[in-house]
Amino acid sequence: MTGRLTTVDEKPDTPSYPPILLPTSSALEETTKYRPHAAVDDATREIGAAIGVAITGSVLAAAYGHGIDPVAPMIPEPARAAVQDSLAAAIQVAEHAGPQGEQLAELAQNAFLDGLKQASWAVAAILLVGALISAFWPPRRS
Repeated sequence: MTGRLTTVDEKPDTPSYPPILLPTSSALEETTKYRPHAAVDDATREIGAAIGVAITGSVLAAAYGHGIDPVAPMIPEPARAAVQDSLAAAIQVAEHAGPQGEQLAELAQNAFLDGLKQASWAVAAILLVGALISAFWPPRRS
């Protein structure tokens, strides 16, 4: 079945769009007489997704970097840049760091989770603004 999960471990085989897209697309369809909106609708989704990923990734990366900065000077230079850029790299370095490795792994995980939390709040704020704009600026009916 396309787009359905059959077990807990499977991932959907089609992209999931936020629930706001269906009403938005329907409203757009109702405002156009000849329905030439498909390309605009698709382009809007693609641009919105790209901007959303860029904003979310930027917030996450900035928060992760800020969270890992306190221990960065203690990490040897060859590994420092990798640890500052990636949780996976930080975990890999932590596995080879001896007794301090557990602390580094925990700090990196906490920094990543903090970044994820901040990115989620940023997305929630953007969705709220979008919902308010949609609520107070409905499409014109002809």
